[in-house]
Amino acid sequence: MVTVSQLMKRDLVTVDSGTSVIEAAKLMKACNVGSVLVSHDHQIIGIVTESDVVRKFVGSDKASYFIPVEDIMSCPIIGIEERRPLTEAADLMNRHQTHHLGVITNGGTVVGTLSVRDLLRPVAIDEFWPPTLLTSSLHAPSHPHQMRERRGPLLACFSDLADPT
Repeated sequence: MVTVSQLMKRDLVTVDSGTSVIEAAKLMKACNVGSVLVSHDHQIIGIVTESDVVRKFVGSDKASYFIPVEDIMSCPIIGIEERRPLTEAADLMNRHQTHHLGVITNGGTVVGTLSVRDLLRPVAIDEFWPPTLLTSSLHAPSHPHQMRERRGPLLACFSDLADPT
């Protein structure tokens, strides 16, 4: 089972609640992240995502350099414990219609973030397919007619992509 802790980002990128949206967007670009955590008095109080910047700032009448992130942040942060399975994280994102989760400890402290993009990052191929399926399906066939026989098990995983001929 792949857990949240295996794919989460542990480096917290934070801004103060009074930081301008423009400065937060520049920080996201510089750090190559899709969100920043918003803090006030050294406590995380919200999150601002690329989507928030586009929908609540650029796409609104507020587009002024001095709009603080606290005006567009999502609050409270939807959180998940780092020991939980990725399937639970994906379900939580879907239910709350969000692309970013705060990763928390048992005590509720935010220790990282998890985004939809992180869910796409491979962990290890054997976490998803049994080794026997991979080894039996990836060996090159000695004759072209054997190609159809050997591709069956692997393509069954992608039945909607398989060629019916």
